[in-house]
Amino acid sequence: MRKLIIIKGNKVACQSLKGLLENRGYEVKYASTFKQAEALINNEIFDFYLIDLILAGGNGITLMRKIKEKNPLSKIIVITDYSDEQSIIDAIESFNTF
Repeated sequence: MRKLIIIKGNKVACQSLKGLLENRGYEVKYASTFKQAEALINNEIFDFYLIDLILAGGNGITLMRKIKEKNPLSKIIVITDYSDEQSIIDAIESFNTF
C-alpha cells in the first residue's frame, strides 16, 4: 500500500482528501500544523507528500527542504490557496515538485 501525507492548514480539507485517497487504496496521514508535520516526516517515510505553502507555525518550503534532505527522491505535490505566483513557481523549480 502506498503511503502519503497531506500537510494543509485546513483540517476539514485534510480530512476530506484523506477519505478520498483512502477509498483509492492509499494509507494516508495528515497534519494541519508545521509542528505536527515535522514530527510525522521525521519519523516516517512517505511515497507522496501533499504540502501547503502556508502553515501555522512555519511554512511548506521549510518542510520541503527537510523532506528532500532525508530522501532526495521524494515526490512532493504543492497544494495551496496561496496566490503569489512567484512563490509557487520558486517552490516547483527548487524542489522538483508538481
